[in-house]
Amino acid sequence: MEEPLHRLLMDIPMTRWKDIPVYLAATAGMRLTLLQDPLSSLGLFDALRRGLSTSGLQVQTPNERIRLLSGSEEGLFGWVSVNSVLGLVTAKRNAYEILCSFKQAGSFLFLGFSAKLELI
Repeated sequence: MEEPLHRLLMDIPMTRWKDIPVYLAATAGMRLTLLQDPLSSLGLFDALRRGLSTSGLQVQTPNERIRLLSGSEEGLFGWVSVNSVLGLVTAKRNAYEILCSFKQAGSFLFLGFSAKLELI
């Protein structure tokens, strides 16, 4: 993790590091690894938290900001990302103009969409 973090920080003035909030979210592959080898997985999270906490970046609550996402969170963030990048998440948009997102990752399948809600 040191090398990618170092390359990233080279492009950011050191005076700004404390203003940059860091979030690190592991996804489906790590959920599987956690089931197969819990001690190694938890050790990796501890090492990441320690490393990022001493990086100079803003990691005020490392247990909340560096963690494993649930499948629902991963699907939701994927859906928001796709629609945000395409400029479809705005107050002026009709819910039916928003796209569905679909992702297959290993043994996981994520499908995110905006559903029509009718109260009866």
